[in-house]
Amino acid sequence: MKNYLIILTYISLLVTGCCSERRNYCVTINKTQVVAYNNNDAEPVLANNTGVYGEALMLELNFHRNVAICYNRIDNSFFTSAYATSCKTIEDYNFDDSVTHVTIYANKDYDAQHPAGAELNIYFKMPDVSEFNQGKESTTFRMYALKAPEQSGEYIYTVRVLLADGRTIEAPTESVNIIQ
Repeated sequence: MKNYLIILTYISLLVTGCCSERRNYCVTINKTQVVAYNNNDAEPVLANNTGVYGEALMLELNFHRNVAICYNRIDNSFFTSAYATSCKTIEDYNFDDSVTHVTIYANKDYDAQHPAGAELNIYFKMPDVSEFNQGKESTTFRMYALKAPEQSGEYIYTVRVLLADGRTIEAPTESVNIIQ
């Protein structure tokens, strides 16, 4: 009888003891940061105090966010548990703030058609807006210049992020010395 109870306890632990736990994180964006890089070499380097060829410019957009666990769900179903070889936590990141548009602009005229403050998105290879809303742990996005400004000089690039609730978040780069 004692062996029967031990075996029954072991089977119940096997069936319900190993589970998959799902953590859902609610993510809100509270600010952004934009860093300019010189992408002229094999590895990008910060563009501070050095000349950057306009088409070698890379802007890196980083979302600073608040992450909170919305809920945990433990799945104790027989099929999940009986065939599991290890307990694994599944993590989902859900953005409460949905990005609807991202705009790049500069503080100086880029060319005759794009004066200071005009949208420069056509001159940058950017992620599709849907990529900004994917539930990833990393919230870093790179945008690569496709065309240099017509004039050399010090430029400050700003990225404006429009959220679905109408809020905008802006972040400028440090001054970047663009050379021809």
